[in-house]
Amino acid sequence: MVFGFGIVSISTAFVKNFEGLVACRAFLGLVEGGTMPGIAFYLSCFYKREELLFRVGIYVSAASMAGAFGGLLAAGLTRIPPWGAPGAELHTWRNIFFFEGLVTVLIALSAPFLLPQSPSTCKGLNERQKFIAAERLRLEHQADPNETVQWKHVKMTIMSFNNLLMALGFFVINITVQSFSLFLPSILNDLGWTALKSQLYSVPPYIVACTVAIGIAFISDWTKMRGIYLAIFSVISIIGFALLRTTDNPNVKYGAVFLAAAGSFPGGPAYLSWGLNNAAGPAVRAVTSAYIVSIGSLGAIVAT
Repeated sequence: MVFGFGIVSISTAFVKNFEGLVACRAFLGLVEGGTMPGIAFYLSCFYKREELLFRVGIYVSAASMAGAFGGLLAAGLTRIPPWGAPGAELHTWRNIFFFEGLVTVLIALSAPFLLPQSPSTCKGLNERQKFIAAERLRLEHQADPNETVQWKHVKMTIMSFNNLLMALGFFVINITVQSFSLFLPSILNDLGWTALKSQLYSVPPYIVACTVAIGIAFISDWTKMRGIYLAIFSVISIIGFALLRTTDNPNVKYGAVFLAAAGSFPGGPAYLSWGLNNAAGPAVRAVTSAYIVSIGSLGAIVAT
């Protein structure tokens, strides 16, 4: 899927019309859709319940950090002079899709050599360590690690009230996160700042949000509690958005952006990990990961 993501991105650099762009975006959705739940499920096959959210938090926050610095990287790539074959020159926005796609393809090709299939096949562990790594998870989940997905597992996942709650939680928090990511430059620009200043000032809130998200994920795993932190940081997010709506002071508004970000970003990893924590067996966990992310991702449509 990651390799396909890179190929589609590279292909987007060569589109000639709007129809071609729409086709590329559709293919991008096909290869991107399973990546987030797939990686979350992969991590759940290596870490116990009280270790999972911290790892998922790092992973999801890395994606957020990429969004923070994506604008700065894009600004640099668009300044590369036109190059390429006649009739297929690459320039401005085309460079962004080409080079980011190329890096993605190279990383994807290295994955089969760097990532182990399971704890019992980790090349960096000796035989005793491999046994311990696999056995502690078998005792944790009380299930066959080689279980394959069947229709009964799909039914169990969809009919689970807990999974529905996690999916709806992910959905509403994703509306907030995607709204923040999509419209932060516009919010900052509305303060009267230049486009360049808005772009530069959009980076610190992401850094704070990602740091808070990882920190809360660590504390949540350490204390073995999930809901209390989701509740507390939802209130912080509400305060941030309320200030954005009610004040005209640019400094207060910029401070409110930090509250909105710090309150919103810990939610996605927490809901996903909480759902995986309560899923019985690797087959149900696999479907649960996809189910929660699929419902949650619809929040981006509402946000737009």
